[in-house]
Amino acid sequence: MSKLNPDNSLQALPQQAQFLVPYVLKYRIDSNDDIAVADPMPSAELAELRNVAARVKLHGVYSLVNEHLDKYPETKYDESVWLYWFFGLLDDLGLDFE
Repeated sequence: MSKLNPDNSLQALPQQAQFLVPYVLKYRIDSNDDIAVADPMPSAELAELRNVAARVKLHGVYSLVNEHLDKYPETKYDESVWLYWFFGLLDDLGLDFE
């Protein structure tokens, strides 16, 4: 896993959402086309993502992510693109995170 640049938008995520960073960096999805490549998802990865989605929902992190994306738009930050499409992956897998 690569290190984040000092001006990386993921470093500005609220503390409650920092647990997402390793997953966002692991998948680095930057388009809807990349989500299709992740299908079919190996069962271990799917279980891991189920846990991530459950944690997001339990702690109300999705609203924090949306606020973050308003401050760090996908049009200016690659990492925000990855964050946005990571939630696209969770949604595509039918995982409840809201």
